[in-house]
Amino acid sequence: MPSTRASSAWRWTTSTSTSSPVPAHDRYVETWKAFIELRDEGLIRAIGVSNFQPAHLERLIAETGETPAINQVELHPYLQQQGLRHEHDELGTPAGGPVRTRTRSCVPDCALTT
Repeated sequence: MPSTRASSAWRWTTSTSTSSPVPAHDRYVETWKAFIELRDEGLIRAIGVSNFQPAHLERLIAETGETPAINQVELHPYLQQQGLRHEHDELGTPAGGPVRTRTRSCVPDCALTT
C-alpha cells in the first residue's frame, strides 16, 4: 500500500501537468519533486518531461539534482531541431519525439522512405 506521502504526491501530479512548464505559473519544479517522490516510492519507473526548454531543464536539475529521463519534443525529418538536441545532449537529457503518432505515416514524402 502506498504511503500517505506518495498518495499526496499522486494527488498533486494528477492535478498538474509537466507536459509544458508554464513558466507563468512557476510550479513545474514542485511538480517535478512530486514525480521524484512517486518514483522513489516505486509507483512509477521513470520520469520525464515534454516541451521543456534548456533553461527549464537547467532549473529542474539545479534545484533537485535529478535529470529527466527524456524531454519529449517535436522531431521529424522536416523539423530536426539540431540546436535544441545539442543543448539537451550537453545537459544529459535526451530530446526525442514519439516513435509513432498514427497508424499512417505523418510524413507522406516518398523520398523519405527510400
